[in-house]
Amino acid sequence: MFDLNKESMLGFSWHGGSMENSLIDSAKSIDIVLLMLVNADHCFQGLFGEHGIVDHVKKNTVIILGSPTSASYAQELEVYRLWRRVLMMLRNL
Repeated sequence: MFDLNKESMLGFSWHGGSMENSLIDSAKSIDIVLLMLVNADHCFQGLFGEHGIVDHVKKNTVIILGSPTSASYAQELEVYRLWRRVLMMLRNL
């Protein structure tokens, strides 16, 4: 678990959860990510930004957005993710 709020992390740890040092570290070893952020822009940064998790999660990891975003925004994120993957494959040719 990672949270910018250290008290939240300590509470989670006290109940048996493991704390990580960063969002990326927390995403590397889990099967389900629940991303709860303030708005769609923060979700985008949490997924694709400089410290985003998309390139660090295991294959077949489920990512759940628990933030106020529309269904169409979630679909746009998936399209963006797929285009990123295609661009990465083309760069490796």
